[in-house]
Amino acid sequence: MSIDHPAVVAACSVAFDITHSAPLRFCLVGKRALLVVMHHVVCDASSLSILAQQLHASHAAIRAARFSGDVDV
Repeated sequence: MSIDHPAVVAACSVAFDITHSAPLRFCLVGKRALLVVMHHVVCDASSLSILAQQLHASHAAIRAARFSGDVDV
């Protein structure tokens, strides 16, 4: 997937209005890609690191549950 993928272009083309909506958007693109679009006001190196760690931990937990048969994902 590239930055010129139609779903990526569409998600990035919508302006943020932080007075009326969250400054962070998530979009599932296809079956394997999670697109994260965020306003610069919520994006710094520390925040990105924490977000990446939490997404990784959540993905690992879902995969472990699915493969152990504990959860129907």
